[in-house]
Amino acid sequence: MLRFELYKLVTLRSTWVGATLALALSGVLALLLTKVVGGQTDAVSGPVELVQLILRASLPVPVTVAVLAITVVRSELRDGMLRLGLLGFPVRPRVLASKAGAVVVLAVVLGSATACVALITVSFWGSLGAVPASGWLVAIGVQVLVTLGWGLAGLVVGVLVPHLGGGVAALLLVPYAVEPVVAGLLTGQPLVAGLLPFRSLTSAYDALGQSLAAGGSHGWSGLLPFTVLLAVAGAFAVHRFRGLDA
Repeated sequence: MLRFELYKLVTLRSTWVGATLALALSGVLALLLTKVVGGQTDAVSGPVELVQLILRASLPVPVTVAVLAITVVRSELRDGMLRLGLLGFPVRPRVLASKAGAVVVLAVVLGSATACVALITVSFWGSLGAVPASGWLVAIGVQVLVTLGWGLAGLVVGVLVPHLGGGVAALLLVPYAVEPVVAGLLTGQPLVAGLLPFRSLTSAYDALGQSLAAGGSHGWSGLLPFTVLLAVAGAFAVHRFRGLDA
């Protein structure tokens, strides 16, 4: 079943177009960010600063994976392909789990690829010199986690929101429009503002990347708000997927 979902994913033109554009944009952003901070003394002097730069440059890929996850679910419902799939695999939770597995594979592949593209850009075409060896694995690992979180969130949104455009809009508006406004209103309450899911996700990955790059292991607890919300929303998504009219 997982192989079937992966086959459908890799044969979509939108997968290749989106991945190519996102990787190219990440490389350009990495180069631009490198040039911007390259004139600052010790701006990227170690793996901590490197992870921060890679995460900022690689933002297009997590968003792309999330949008692709939404597209896969909604397009199957729109075209009636889900009905055909259920004829061969009638257990709906298993079908949804296979889709989640395909998203995980896509997130790992593209997350690793975009981190490598950004790292190579910084190493050879940037103005910062060679990338520290200790930063490679940390930057790749943290970027994979970022992409994975966004991808699974996209899959859940694709099941819960009944329209493709509405799902994509919701996924983009919440982290980039709604949460910044709410955080601004909660300026005097940083603890509450830190519970905003995507805001906490970004902060946690930033802190986790810094900790791992510096040789520590702190920062995992910051993933809790996003993880709890994703688990709760995922449970609702499973329930809704059971009752979807394929």
